[in-house]
Amino acid sequence: MKLTRTVVMPAVVLATLVSGAGTALADTPPPVPLPRLPHVSLPPLPQLPDLAAAPVPTALTPPTLPAPPRLPALPQVAPVAAPALPALPALPAVTPPALPQLPQLTPPKPPGQPGGPQLLPTATDVAQTAWPHDEAKRTAFVEAANEVTKGFANGGLMSVMIGANLGSVVGCVSIFPNFMAGCILGTGIGAATGLVVGVQKGNPKAQPAVENFLKVMEADPLGR
Repeated sequence: MKLTRTVVMPAVVLATLVSGAGTALADTPPPVPLPRLPHVSLPPLPQLPDLAAAPVPTALTPPTLPAPPRLPALPQVAPVAAPALPALPALPAVTPPALPQLPQLTPPKPPGQPGGPQLLPTATDVAQTAWPHDEAKRTAFVEAANEVTKGFANGGLMSVMIGANLGSVVGCVSIFPNFMAGCILGTGIGAATGLVVGVQKGNPKAQPAVENFLKVMEADPLGR
C-alpha cells in the first residue's frame, strides 16, 4: 500500500504540470514577424605589406655616445708631519712587600672521634663520674653500654618505632573512653618493649653484658 502511494503521488504531480504547460502553450499568441534588414556591403580590407621582401639587417650598429665631460683636477694637498710626542718619564722601581707568613692551621677533628669535641658524654665518662673508684663497675657498665649501642644500631630503632605504634593502638582501644591516657601509656610501653626486643635481636651479646652489669651491681650496690 505504501509503495502504491509512493508511485501514484509523483505521477499525479507530473500529469498536473504537463496539462498546465499544454494549456499555457495553447493560449500563447503567435510571434510578431521581424522586419527584414537591408543588405550592407563591407569595404575591402587594405593590402598588408609583404614582410618577406623587406631587407633584414644582419648586424646591429651601436649608437654613438657623446664623450664624457672632463673633470677638474684636484688641488695638491701637502702632507702634514706628525707632531713629536714628549718622552715618557721613567717609572720608579717598585719592590713588592714580603707577604706575611701564615700560621699553620690544623683542621679540627669531627665530633665523636678521639681528640674531637664530644656532643654527648660517652659511656666511659658516665662510668667515671658514677664509680670513680670501682674499676669492676666501670668496666661492666661500659661493656653493657657498648653492646646495647651496637644492638640499637642494628635494628633497635625500627623495633622501637614498631613497638610504639602497636602500643599506641592497643592503649587507645583498651582504655576507652579515656583514650588519651591509654595512647600515652601504650606508646611508652610499646616503645620500651620494642627497644628491648630490637636490641636483643640486633646484638645477642647485649643481654649477657647487661646481666653481667646487674650481677656486679648486686654484689656491691652502694659501693663506689
